[in-house]
Amino acid sequence: MLKARHAALLLSLIVLPFTHTFADSHSTPTVVVPPSEMETDPELIAAAMQFFVDLAKSGSDYSQLSLGESYLEGTLGQVDYIEAFAWLSTAHEQGITEAAPLIERAWQSMNNAERKAAQQLAIEYQQWIFP
Repeated sequence: MLKARHAALLLSLIVLPFTHTFADSHSTPTVVVPPSEMETDPELIAAAMQFFVDLAKSGSDYSQLSLGESYLEGTLGQVDYIEAFAWLSTAHEQGITEAAPLIERAWQSMNNAERKAAQQLAIEYQQWIFP
């Protein structure tokens, strides 16, 4: 668990400063840097997503937050509001208060059918963490 927390923290230090939510909440100027070839490699993106998913499933609250924000912003692939809501809700259930405004953004971006699916997925994810 400690190794997972360190990995999540390291990735959060790398990824979060470049997200709008983090920059806005920390008065950090946003610097736009074009992505390198490595950052757009589909295999590396898939590996990064799998790494976050594995950590999130193991209970890493900040990995859940990072994964949810990634789905919300599309930073590691496509935007997926249902996945974003589910992971952000799971992080919030573990006490990560930073997830609340992101949950609201995801909620407002979905229609009623998507909201129902997102709530059901959040329940499923939370059952992994809180059996």
